Amino acid sequence: HDHGHHSHRSLTQVLEIIQGLDLEPEVEDLAKKIFTILGQAEAKIHGKSLEDIHFHEVGELDSIMDCVLGAYLLKKLGVDEVVASAVNPGSGQVLCAHGTYPLPAPAALEILTQAQIPLGEARGHGELTTPTGAALLAAICQDFQKGPQGRPLATGYGAGSKNPSDLPNVLRAILLEKEEGAAPLWYSCNVDDMTGEELGFLMDRLFEAGARDVTFTPLMMKKNRPGHRIDVLTDPSKKDRIRDILLTHSSSLGLKLIHIDKLEMARSFENLGTQEAPLRKKIGTYGTIKKASFEYEDLKRKALAENTSLRQALEEALKDQV
Repeated sequence: HDHGHHSHRSLTQVLEIIQGLDLEPEVEDLAKKIFTILGQAEAKIHGKSLEDIHFHEVGELDSIMDCVLGAYLLKKLGVDEVVASAVNPGSGQVLCAHGTYPLPAPAALEILTQAQIPLGEARGHGELTTPTGAALLAAICQDFQKGPQGRPLATGYGAGSKNPSDLPNVLRAILLEKEEGAAPLWYSCNVDDMTGEELGFLMDRLFEAGARDVTFTPLMMKKNRPGHRIDVLTDPSKKDRIRDILLTHSSSLGLKLIHIDKLEMARSFENLGTQEAPLRKKIGTYGTIKKASFEYEDLKRKALAENTSLRQALEEALKDQV
């Protein structure tokens, strides 16, 4: 790849290059998403349609490789969620195809604005957040935090070719493992005009999208109207999908998003049945406190197999422990 030669590719041409690489569908879709974000920013700042814009520096093969290999790496590592710190835009000016501009460059700033990516302290001289970097963050990041949270499993460093004296030109990535019981997010809204069928359909869609828990609570709303409060617990990595489902399939015009702390007892399982007919007991412990209960699905299977009530199946299971 000759860095001295600039190919002014259109978004369609870039997407065709990506499509011709024989990638896994998930990797291809993410790489295309990154470049589409770039294209939308370029189109807005130039006042053109997506079909009419042509990339300059970001249309080069190395930028395409950045996006494709970034998407491939996330798939290869099995990453569930990407979290970044506030970005450092750098300081000074940058020479673009259309002249000299203050940093962040127009395309980068447009992407950061549209994705609501927080800006951190402008440390170091020169361009430290490029349009490609901003588009990668916009496409893959679910949240932005001050510092990493979780158990570090591996760390990688990527160094640029420039060597400024005032700041290391290094990007650090940390592979973290979060606790199984990491605190979820809580969505809540009230509705007074949804039928039982609509609520049931909504619950199915939410669980299919990976919601941890979904509950409907009957309540009396203003103007003496009976309604329901919809509560959904979800992992941060699934919050956008859950939000979209709630706004699409409920009649609510708004949602409350609450960050909560959740205390969970340490859990273990004991199987008192057989491999063919398991009877699993869930055991929760917290200090000296201990609780135990049988899994409902196992009790249900036992009751149906023995043609007894659920209560009888539970009593028999308790007797077998004595």
